[in-house]
Amino acid sequence: MVALEFNDIVLAVIMALVFALCIFALRRVRATFISMRTAIVLMVAGVLVAIYLWYNRHMVGPADWSQMLLVVGLIIVTTMYAVSAFRQAHASIKMAEEMREQRYDGARPVVDIQRKEELDTRIREALAAESRETSYGLHCVLRNIGLGPALDVCSFIQTPGGERKRWEFGTLPTEGETERERLSLLQSNNNQWELVAYYRDVYGRAFKSSREVNIDELDNTKWNVGPLRVRLIKEEELP
Repeated sequence: MVALEFNDIVLAVIMALVFALCIFALRRVRATFISMRTAIVLMVAGVLVAIYLWYNRHMVGPADWSQMLLVVGLIIVTTMYAVSAFRQAHASIKMAEEMREQRYDGARPVVDIQRKEELDTRIREALAAESRETSYGLHCVLRNIGLGPALDVCSFIQTPGGERKRWEFGTLPTEGETERERLSLLQSNNNQWELVAYYRDVYGRAFKSSREVNIDELDNTKWNVGPLRVRLIKEEELP
């Protein structure tokens, strides 16, 4: 009778530990390397072990129960150590990523698209706006206002014959500026006209600068140019 009570107590402790490990695994699915499938397998295995021990508790002696408790304790310690090691590795990776982003930001170019109006171009652009002739384009310069050089800078210009042409501007150092060109207005995916420029940083990452353009509703001779937008793009998005 004493042995039976001892078995029941030890079994209750083991089952509690098993279920605690299952709950811990489910709670750590997103926070650690444990996947949802692994957590479910651990839970099912724990339940099966607990059921097996319950039906065979009379056949297990005190020495066996002690060994089982020792094994469960070792599993708990190992699990805690593994989770702790993973957290440290995750923190190191996150720190390395932050340092890399800081390094990228310290050499990141930002090419701004700035209008360059003169008296003759202002009149022509006003006439184009009044007739809603978006193929005329707008006279602009590209200026690097970032911290690093802009490589392989390109955009689209309007030729004297009215044709759109891809144009290479080369490298723009910090505070560098291109010659004035009549940039083409391109239509974006949301049917909005925009001025665009493409370039790379010293790490080979590709960027796109853009400004949305529309004709003023109150003054149909005036072009409105929106704020500068810069985003990191994939290689296949380059023109």
